[in-house]
Amino acid sequence: SAGIVFNLIFLIGISIAYYWKDIDNVIYFPVFIGILFFTILGFIDDLKNLSSVTRLILEFAFLVILFYFVDFRLSIFGFSIKLHSISTLLYAFFALFLINITNFMDGLDFYLAGIFFTFILNLTFLFGLKNELLYIVLFTYFLSLLPYYYFNKPDAKLFMGDAGSLPIGFLFALLPIFKDEKFHNFDLAFSFILLPIFFSDAIYTLIKRTIAKKNILSAHREHLYQIVQDKLFTKRKTIFVFIFVNILPAFLFYIMKKKNSIPLGIFLAYALGIVIYFTIYFFYNRKNKKTLEEIETV
Repeated sequence: SAGIVFNLIFLIGISIAYYWKDIDNVIYFPVFIGILFFTILGFIDDLKNLSSVTRLILEFAFLVILFYFVDFRLSIFGFSIKLHSISTLLYAFFALFLINITNFMDGLDFYLAGIFFTFILNLTFLFGLKNELLYIVLFTYFLSLLPYYYFNKPDAKLFMGDAGSLPIGFLFALLPIFKDEKFHNFDLAFSFILLPIFFSDAIYTLIKRTIAKKNILSAHREHLYQIVQDKLFTKRKTIFVFIFVNILPAFLFYIMKKKNSIPLGIFLAYALGIVIYFTIYFFYNRKNKKTLEEIETV
């Protein structure tokens, strides 16, 4: 499990930055404690294969406690939630969902590591990142991943395991809160735009498996990126396509934001993300159907 190595490097690096650059406790402690907790939990899961229920209970309990002590304001499509206790519970549920779909999506060489780089770009497109300390956290984590990027490229020699995917999912959930240095506000409406195809793939696959009465917590290869890689593209081409299309909706929102059309930008970014996802799905089905017809004629 390479995840324990690059997360340990990150924790050392961010601690050095904390003392050298005087990183605010408000961002340092949630990041440090969260990465440490999910690295240890993921490492134990890699070794002992914890039950899904046990892991979910531990994760949710930790997230509720952590977010209770983080000063942030949550809103949903502009509607502000006044009570911090309600914000804490809602965001803990959201973070739990995001952490675990991130874990499920770690099924292709380089994909999740590449998605983290996409996450950095999309955060910048969406918010401009007015918090210098957030840049330090992102840059430090990116640097800690560099050796892993090299050894995880197809065909991979190293894999991050749960000790790597769970902390990355945690960062996906936590860091948007700190997009501004002074005002820790986050609207859940922006969460989909951060990683649109990533979210679409996870949610649609979850719905399909639920309707089919399959165990949604068991391992499988039914995500679109896995199907495309197995039946349509090479690993490298699949990675490139799925990383590239995850950037497009955020870039569209950035253009609309420049024109002061934020509500329209959110709508168009959502629409584009969904259209891209199902376009890829349609293209695969059409290609697969054509291949089957050719086999039958032979």
